[in-house]
Amino acid sequence: MRKLKDYVPWLVWIGILAMRLWLFPGDLDFHAKGGAIWLNISFLVILYGYILLTALGLGRVILRCFDERLTPTEFNLLSLLLGMAALSIAILASGLLNLLNAFVIFGVLALAGSVAQREWASLYSIVRRKVKSFKFSPVKNLYEALLGGTLVFMLPLLFLNALTPAWDYDALMYHLEIPRRFLAEGRIYFDLQIFRTAYPLLGEMLFLVGLAFKLDSLAKLIHLTYAALLVLSAYTFGKRFFGREAALFAVGILVGTPAIPFWSTWVSVDFMWAVCEFWSLYLVILWLATETKTRSRFLILAGVMSGLAASIKYLSLSTLLIIAAIIAWQSLRKFQITDTLKHLLTFGIPAALVMSPWYVKNWLWTGNPVYPLIWGGWDPITARLFSDYLHSFGAGTSWLDYLLIPYNIYTNHSRFSTMYLETVHPALWLAIASPFLMRSQVGRVLFAYSAAYYAVWAVNSQVVRFLLPAFGMAALLAGDVIQKSPPLMKKIVANGGLIVLALASLLYQALLFQNYWGYFSGAKSTAEILTASVDNFQMTQWIQRTFQPNERALFLWDGRGYYCDSRCLPDDEQAAAVLLAHNSPVPEELARRLKAEGVTHLMINQTDANWFIDYHDPSHDHRRALDYFEKSFLPNCGQALTFVNNAELYRITCP
Repeated sequence: MRKLKDYVPWLVWIGILAMRLWLFPGDLDFHAKGGAIWLNISFLVILYGYILLTALGLGRVILRCFDERLTPTEFNLLSLLLGMAALSIAILASGLLNLLNAFVIFGVLALAGSVAQREWASLYSIVRRKVKSFKFSPVKNLYEALLGGTLVFMLPLLFLNALTPAWDYDALMYHLEIPRRFLAEGRIYFDLQIFRTAYPLLGEMLFLVGLAFKLDSLAKLIHLTYAALLVLSAYTFGKRFFGREAALFAVGILVGTPAIPFWSTWVSVDFMWAVCEFWSLYLVILWLATETKTRSRFLILAGVMSGLAASIKYLSLSTLLIIAAIIAWQSLRKFQITDTLKHLLTFGIPAALVMSPWYVKNWLWTGNPVYPLIWGGWDPITARLFSDYLHSFGAGTSWLDYLLIPYNIYTNHSRFSTMYLETVHPALWLAIASPFLMRSQVGRVLFAYSAAYYAVWAVNSQVVRFLLPAFGMAALLAGDVIQKSPPLMKKIVANGGLIVLALASLLYQALLFQNYWGYFSGAKSTAEILTASVDNFQMTQWIQRTFQPNERALFLWDGRGYYCDSRCLPDDEQAAAVLLAHNSPVPEELARRLKAEGVTHLMINQTDANWFIDYHDPSHDHRRALDYFEKSFLPNCGQALTFVNNAELYRITCP
């Protein structure tokens, strides 16, 4: 029988969160500094800590139902993932039931915490025992010492960088903007004008917690947590199946991939997607390695993780098929066809059930479970622009181009990336040698998965970021190759390659933190941070200061509207300019059409327009659209008002 004192930590935590929700309901003033910012950060850390402990406790309760043979580390890592997913699904349910508001979200957290807190005492006991029994063991080599030192300095920097305001492009375009719209409407809905409202958005559901509490940087901490889980999961897997040394090499590769620490402090869902796919394969391999009557439960959990991944990104659907193929391949080697079908159903049914809310709602709302893909619902021009964008990445589609991808990724970097740090760690290519050095079943499965994932990626959109889910497994294969290399070569690769890139990642995070130091010291406000990092922030603030309530500015090529109100109309599909300029309408006619739709101003972001023109405009649609506005429409029907950070705002003057 639990006593009242056992509930005290939970009640105190809930009380603090309630105080934040009811006594501090407003947003932080953009121009506030010092104490106001630190009060906000304090509430942010408290909320984040509560979510972590609640998710971990909730996940442990769920995972005990499966009673599988996991190591303590595996059990807790998987528990945290399942607990965070359970919270996300609960918020999804409230949104589908038209009950999406701050008070319901608070109720979900309170109820989940009341269930999870029964595990807190055991977690405290585990931590206490670990601290008491901890003994410092000297490092075994220079690589281990340097890697440990890098992590010791990098983790606090990443945490501090994640406490700052959201600034990355995709966050302001949809990762935060769409949840904000859902919360404002009190429900999850489909908006024909914003196609991403039909995307699977399980990853964004926890972001709604931060939005409800006016602490949107929570989304950055959530994403950082998933990044840490990916690295820890890779280490745990490597230590179990390849040995500690290979696991540490894999960690060095992941940490030394510059984009991974950089992405980890963004508002994104990429690491949630990656770690769910990682654990799906992890559990399949545990199923293969376990000789027990109940081992099929690993397949159930693998299906759950694949279903979660497919609830985050459409891209996971191909990975789900890859993992199903691996299950069939390995099952047929030992069992009859009927057993193989049973194994596939054991994996597939949980996956289908978990992912079904997103795909069924799309089918009911749009007639297309994967809207807007395959048969979509777009007009032909928008569909062609979207296809041109997706297939304009990469350096070509001939057999020679495919063979030269490892070379072109570095020499033609801009063709494979959406930002300057988006690249592949050179050591990952060592995974290609793994079939020649390992004969284990685990190694074969990992290589088959990595090769299949790479092949699917290569024949589709060759964006390096979309390789992220395969980085963990490829890093393990590469770590094992390094481990089996001759001693001198191993030292050169580890100390001269892996550590150098890991230190470069640390240096970049330190430089990034230098930009944020004024935010923590009280010298800079949120507005000053955003002015330096979001090129349209000043423009959106100017619009909100000067526009009348009935005036609207349509953004051309710029999809970011998070830091603006309804007076800004962001270009969600980044196709508005092309659609408006199609067939070069008479300027006066276009002006009348825009005003009939409530648009009184146009804002052209030259940086965004030129990015599309330079890299993703094979049919020259964007080039022609920009020429139309600059040479035809604006000279006749536009009055320039202000120019900020390569973006210019015009008033539509034609009646």
